[in-house]
Amino acid sequence: MNIEPLHQFIYDQGSDPIEWAAQLIAIQFDAQESVIVARFHDLKAFPGYHLDLDSVSTARRAIAQLLDAGWTPPALPSAEQEPK
Repeated sequence: MNIEPLHQFIYDQGSDPIEWAAQLIAIQFDAQESVIVARFHDLKAFPGYHLDLDSVSTARRAIAQLLDAGWTPPALPSAEQEPK
């Protein structure tokens, strides 16, 4: 089985890529919350933080982390599989 080096490292640490991605997402959410709160009080806070803070951009970053970790979304039902 050919495992990417990063995934192998994660397994070696006793975790799995999806759990690792979930931890990264939580860290990103915490950082984003800190930036939003700080900018509420001072618009010039965190001048080097250039990521979009809107919910769609945040969701896309979270999904990208999961996809990078090897997660695949469930298949969409085909017309044949849809209940009648």
